[in-house]
Amino acid sequence: MASSRHARARTLALVAATLIAQVARARGEDDGAAKDKDPPLTSLEARVGYGIAFGGGAGGSVQRYSPLTITALVDHAIIVEPWTSFFGGVVVEGHGRGNAGVILGARVRPGRGRVRIAGGGIGMLVPATLFGPLASVGLCLPMLGALNVCGDGELALFVSGNDLPEDRIAGQAQFVLGVSFDAW
Repeated sequence: MASSRHARARTLALVAATLIAQVARARGEDDGAAKDKDPPLTSLEARVGYGIAFGGGAGGSVQRYSPLTITALVDHAIIVEPWTSFFGGVVVEGHGRGNAGVILGARVRPGRGRVRIAGGGIGMLVPATLFGPLASVGLCLPMLGALNVCGDGELALFVSGNDLPEDRIAGQAQFVLGVSFDAW
């Protein structure tokens, strides 16, 4: 059973990487108009993430598949150079766990490009609580008009909350695939 889960995770990662590569190739890196375009002032993003969850402390450690996460974000730019935005949204865990919470943070797009680096916090609030820092690195590629396909590597560490055993930390490393819409 574990090998079939590994195969599904590898297949999902391969499909996502192929999709991103095809979009990049179709758009072409020599398109000067797309390079000169600023990132959106405000964007709406729907994301799905899956990866590995881990926990440790008090002499033991555990690794398993992370819960599937579905996130809806609003991202709004506040600084032009370097292009910096704040984001906030709702995150729901499913497939192996059922929790809902919020995510808040800031993103920087060096050189106003497609690469984005983010840091912030995540709080799972219902039915159990977990809180901690979040960091991600990824990129968004233009797809059709105002739509973009985005891929991020994301790491969350949970350091407090009533769902965390005493003297332990937990976290998850996920590949997150998303579609964003340039609202303004």
